[in-house]
Amino acid sequence: MALVADLEAFVTRHADQAIPLDTLEGRFGISRRHITRLFREGTGMSIGEFQQRTRYENACRLLAETDLPIGEVAFRVGSESGAALARAVRRIGGHSPSALRTTMARSVKK
Repeated sequence: MALVADLEAFVTRHADQAIPLDTLEGRFGISRRHITRLFREGTGMSIGEFQQRTRYENACRLLAETDLPIGEVAFRVGSESGAALARAVRRIGGHSPSALRTTMARSVKK
């Protein structure tokens, strides 16, 4: 489980970048297949799903705490574009980035 925790930390630190499985294989010295299997067993999701979830959480934080344009938020979390970020936010959270920003801003003010 220590390996899974190390993988999670690495993916979290580099969530804004594409992380090829070859990079993980070289970094951790374990085959791609073994890494993906261990990660799914330890977290219940694939490395890609974990990275998307991390990007979503980072985007939520930036949307709540800053007035950055959605395109800039997308760039900072590693999304291809504002539209790609909007699709991911809708898929994961069920709402648009602007609705999320409005909702989170209201909850912060309370």
